Amino acid sequence: MISFFLLTSMVVITMETNPAPKGHLKPLGSHRPSDGHIEILTTVPRPVEFWEKYVSKGEPVLFRGAANISPGLKLWTDEYLLENYGKFKVKIESKLEKDNSPIGAFGIGQDSLQNFIRRYKEDDVYIVSQLPDPMGKDVVVPRCLLCGTIRTRLSEANLWFSSGGTKSLLHRDSDDAINCLYNGTKDWIMIHPKDEGNIPIAKEVLEAYGGFSIIDPERVDLLKHPQFVDVPWKYVNVKAGDCLFIPRGYWHLVTSGGNKNLAVSLLFGRIDNFEPHNCDSTNVDAKMHLTEVGMVWTYDGFGIQTMGNNSPFELNETIHEMCIENLQSRITVEYIMEFLMEELQSEDVRNIVFKEWVDSYEEYVRNAAIQYVTILGDTDQKGYVTCDKVKSLPLDQLKELAQLMSMDPGNTEELEYYSISQKDITNLFIDVLESEISANQLISVEELSNEYLRIGGTEQGALTIVSMLDVNSDNIISKKELLENMNQVVSMYGRIQVFGNGAIMNGVEFDFANRQTNEIPDADEYQKDEL
Repeated sequence: MISFFLLTSMVVITMETNPAPKGHLKPLGSHRPSDGHIEILTTVPRPVEFWEKYVSKGEPVLFRGAANISPGLKLWTDEYLLENYGKFKVKIESKLEKDNSPIGAFGIGQDSLQNFIRRYKEDDVYIVSQLPDPMGKDVVVPRCLLCGTIRTRLSEANLWFSSGGTKSLLHRDSDDAINCLYNGTKDWIMIHPKDEGNIPIAKEVLEAYGGFSIIDPERVDLLKHPQFVDVPWKYVNVKAGDCLFIPRGYWHLVTSGGNKNLAVSLLFGRIDNFEPHNCDSTNVDAKMHLTEVGMVWTYDGFGIQTMGNNSPFELNETIHEMCIENLQSRITVEYIMEFLMEELQSEDVRNIVFKEWVDSYEEYVRNAAIQYVTILGDTDQKGYVTCDKVKSLPLDQLKELAQLMSMDPGNTEELEYYSISQKDITNLFIDVLESEISANQLISVEELSNEYLRIGGTEQGALTIVSMLDVNSDNIISKKELLENMNQVVSMYGRIQVFGNGAIMNGVEFDFANRQTNEIPDADEYQKDEL
């Protein structure tokens, strides 16, 4: 009894002397007062000044009213966008970052602009997409980007469009960017990279320049992450017509307001040195539209996007570094293999990603290395290229190599095969086989399609599955047809993106959030039992 009383007293004392920190389980920014608003300019600086004062020092700055000269600020009503750009294909996400991608007119995460405009005020949907090139005629590029190294490194233009009410995770981006707001408001919390040691960061399978924090921005758990109490922050209030410069690596959280929130961001590659070429001869005060300035990565509005692709300029620097390090004055398939292996960071990560394919993942990496060296110029398959051959690679060749290394399935209509696991698709078939639907040995195409939609598939995906299973095209799938062809269907799913160009990992479901793998039900064994 005495021992219990003493223990209870100790607990009470502990609770009284160690209260929850200020801001515990409250929105991010409640843990301490802000250090104020970031710098505001009412005039956009010229390129050299922009580089010297902001880009080179990694300092954010707000250009008040800088986007007011862009035609899109007034032109881009829903009616105008529908009439002039409605046919273009755009990428969509849910408003909650890292949540499942919604289904659009062209599949998971892919919609037409016209379909989006008809639904965005009611549905949980948000455009985060590469800007279709023709829309660039309504975008005036800020003068600070119009000459020198920055202009040559303009990588891509992105479109952000929602009904407001979106809130990002705390994250950092891999490129410098200027975000210009055309509708609504955006409130930003900004944290300097020097303080990231106190930010709990999500560990990603492949190393990345960007990244996000595991902190819940609505309820920051300061008992679980006590070091975050010491993180200072600044804020930015952005209204329509303003442009914000966000340096690469600068941590930020964004809340979008208004019943229509629309912005365009212009990204430029990581630059270590600025060369002012053409700055003397370029009239940076003239209005130059995005269609005149051009970007490294473009998008016609219909094909595969290149949003988030690696910088070909940085890739060129990497190749030159390889030559310096390699005493043989050549780049070999084996050397590239070693380079790519490092991307998987450790044997533990390789085991997670490839699981029972641990013994054969080298074959996958070798194939990627062969493609790499082939693009560099090994057209006769010698297994190497000389360093002399790669000294002055043209931009198109570097872009082809960057595309190999950074293909995001979200840029295509194949995201469905990455989003749905083999476990889910196999369980779907097993459920159908064991249900009353197939009691008479025949399965309705409509019933199977409905079951596929239930697990998050699209109508287009259902049509693909049906075409593979309904061998005799009679709109009825026999149990025999299903059993004989289900493995072919299953093999299309559960893909994992490795090195950017996608790997099909049969039999593996990898939960990136929880870093867990799960076995897939053995379809072959089920097939044997049924047959």
